[in-house]
This record gives sequence, C-alpha cells and structure tokens, in this order.
Amino acid sequence: RVVLRHLPEGEEPAQVQDLTEIPEMIGERMERWKQQLLQQGIEQGIERGIERGIERAQAEMLSRLLKGRFGELSEAVQAQIAGAHPQQLRQWFDRAIDAPTLEAVFGLH
Repeated sequence: RVVLRHLPEGEEPAQVQDLTEIPEMIGERMERWKQQLLQQGIEQGIERGIERGIERAQAEMLSRLLKGRFGELSEAVQAQIAGAHPQQLRQWFDRAIDAPTLEAVFGLH
C-alpha cells in the first residue's frame, strides 16, 4: 500500500506472484526512477545553461554599445552590467540607443 501511494501518475503497480520477487522489483523500479530523475536534472541543467548564455550575450551586447557610444567603461559599470537581471539589461540597452550620457542609461540623470 505504501508503494502504491507513491507511484508516478499513470504507472501501474507490478504484479507480484511471490514475495521473493519484491526486492528485485523494487530494485528495478528504483533504477528506473533514478534514470528519470537523472534525465530531468540534465534537461534542467541544459535549460539553465541556455539562460545563462543568453544573459551573458545580452550583457556583452550592452557593453559593446556603451563602449561604442561613451568609450571605455569603468569597473563599477562593468560589474553593474555583469550582475544585472536580463530585464534590466534590456531596459539599459533601450536607453543606451539614444541616451545623451552614460549616467542617463543607468537612470542617474
């Protein structure tokens, strides 16, 4: 009864003819669950890696735009860009297109 409550949705309980089959059945089921969890972890890792790659690309593009418009960036500005959330990077990028100064990009009028 304990095992049945914890089966993944849609998975049928194994038919047991002999109680000596239970350890083997449990071992097989645990191996299958382990593989499923491993696959989920891999998929989540790939998704997070893609997100981080996109974030780095956004930060790099913003830095390139700012350098082209305002010259070399201070370490403080570079750190601010590196630590920013993607939405903030997009906002700064949009401002950087026509902002008169570097300070205006970051809302420091």
